[in-house]
Amino acid sequence: MDFDRIFGPVIEPMPNFRGIAVYDFEKLFEPLSLTKLGKESARQLKSFMDEVLCGFQAGKILSNDINILWIATEDGEILFAIEEMFYEGEPVGRPKFREFWPTFGIQKLGHPSLIKGDPGRIAGEIYFTSNEGPYWIINNRSGRYGLHESRKFIHLKNVANHFRFYGIELTIKYEPR
Repeated sequence: MDFDRIFGPVIEPMPNFRGIAVYDFEKLFEPLSLTKLGKESARQLKSFMDEVLCGFQAGKILSNDINILWIATEDGEILFAIEEMFYEGEPVGRPKFREFWPTFGIQKLGHPSLIKGDPGRIAGEIYFTSNEGPYWIINNRSGRYGLHESRKFIHLKNVANHFRFYGIELTIKYEPR
């Protein structure tokens, strides 16, 4: 299969705003929630997403302000995990909030942690919004793998189609470099 055409070429992680491509802890630790997209994992994810869309209040609380990170690997697999905090030298297995100010200064296990800092293809986030929708959004917002000049709308659309194959509908929000 031509994964370069489907998900974009494999690249080394790009430096973040601090000039760091991969933190050492992202090579050593992976998120506790790390999951490979497949029949069973997609069924579970879809069930949760559908419950939130149908108004399950506890699900809205659990998904509010939380990112699900995803990445297309070199061999074309899609991995995903909750964006988890890394605090005082240890992964804590708790979500990092997108906009909740008390977690702003806390480090997180970012996209490189999903693949131990190795080269990867397009990556981004999935999150729930009730402000614009309600619906689930997928984007290519990964400073290390997703916002690269080689990343095109079609690559993100192909990832969304991969989730759609398993019955998960996502609204695409492409961000050019």
